Amino acid sequence: MKAILHLLVMTGLVILVGYAQAAHINIAWPAPQLHLGVGTLGATVDTVSFVVPSGSEGSGVPVVGSAPVLIEVATRRAGFGTIAYLVVDSFNPLTNGPYTIPMTEISWTSVGQIGAGTYNGTTNQLLLLFWAGNGTRRREATHTFSYANTTVPVGGTYSGTVTYTAGVL
Repeated sequence: MKAILHLLVMTGLVILVGYAQAAHINIAWPAPQLHLGVGTLGATVDTVSFVVPSGSEGSGVPVVGSAPVLIEVATRRAGFGTIAYLVVDSFNPLTNGPYTIPMTEISWTSVGQIGAGTYNGTTNQLLLLFWAGNGTRRREATHTFSYANTTVPVGGTYSGTVTYTAGVL
């Protein structure tokens, strides 16, 4: 860019006449991104099954689930001072017609950055908080689930769903 400056001299008076050009710079940053993955890539909903051996119902010996589940939360350019979180809704029990088993009977061990625990049967159980910052941050863990086996429910197949939600504050 060029800027031209003219100088005009008159008797005892100096007048400066200038032409200026300005430049505006816009920097477009990628939009903040939040990623939540629960389970197998491409699967609609992963299923974890527990088979209680006959005669051990209600014994208190935990029954390990059929498959571990990968849980991951990632942020990108979320902004300075941003906190990311992961919560789970385990309010609805496992059901078999009118019979139920509370989700509080399900716990998990963890390998990774999202800790072990037990579902508390609420709609917003906090599992993870971390500083998202202004770069890329990722937290993940593989959870292996267990059924506590502390009650003797009516025989049958019980099913239910828990919902994980990630967000930024």
